[in-house]
Amino acid sequence: MVKLMTRFIIGTLLATLLAGPALAQGPGPLTPQHSDPFWQASYWNNMYLNGTPTLQRGESSLDFDWGYGSPAPSIPVDYFSARWTRYLDLPAGVYRFSATSDDGIRVWVDGDLIINDWSVHSVRTVTADKTLSAGHHY
Repeated sequence: MVKLMTRFIIGTLLATLLAGPALAQGPGPLTPQHSDPFWQASYWNNMYLNGTPTLQRGESSLDFDWGYGSPAPSIPVDYFSARWTRYLDLPAGVYRFSATSDDGIRVWVDGDLIINDWSVHSVRTVTADKTLSAGHHY
């Protein structure tokens, strides 16, 4: 069974982006004045994040264990993919990112791939540390 059955444990901060960067495009640098209040979630009815998302919504935390279910009735139980993005204003420091998944997961922070566990596997947890400067991160 290939499923993105995930339980994300993102500690204190952390939260800066699961499954791919969402770099804002525009005429100049992005200079937000605050952190996003929610994760921006997008779900696809395929494993490749291809096409238009089937479902988009805001989520207050990333702590899911869908078991043999799915995120919503419009999303199949197997062979779906998801992307969560969020901008956060953080103090400088070393942050530990932790992601528990059943099958593929990638974690991007500020455009850098810090966890790349894109494979079919049973439930496991992967961690990565990243030093961040004070300010806004995605």
